[in-house]
Amino acid sequence: IVVYVLFASVVLGVTGSDTTEIATIGLGQKIGPSIFLLGNLFAALAMSTSFLIAGLSLSNSLRADFRMPRPLALLATLATPLVIFLLGARGFITVIDVVGGVFMSLELLLIAAIYWRAKTLGVFRARHLLHLPHTALLVMGLTLAFSIGAIYSVFVLF
Repeated sequence: IVVYVLFASVVLGVTGSDTTEIATIGLGQKIGPSIFLLGNLFAALAMSTSFLIAGLSLSNSLRADFRMPRPLALLATLATPLVIFLLGARGFITVIDVVGGVFMSLELLLIAAIYWRAKTLGVFRARHLLHLPHTALLVMGLTLAFSIGAIYSVFVLF
């Protein structure tokens, strides 16, 4: 978090109201080609490692939870970004909106459902660290918030 805040502060301090959608491009335009090259190299490495980690996690989840064969799980993982691109998500911010608004909302809905199921099966004892009071109200509120977020992101995209 500290690195992200520092990076955002530097970008806004240097580029101000001329900040571009991809911050490293704006920095390169203001400071010079060496920052353009280094900044975009860093950005590409950061995005590709995040994609690899998220992709491997999703692929492993598909294999473990849905018993998909490894090639099919990899194909589903790699095809998802391509399908999003083919559906019209061309801008960086649009892709971030889809991933954050739709997929993260769906993931958090699943986590809430898993917690609810574990709680109703009695996995958590009354003094257990993960035992939360008023679970039904909490899960309903989270479900409503995440559903609205996912629907809004799809509505804005199309």
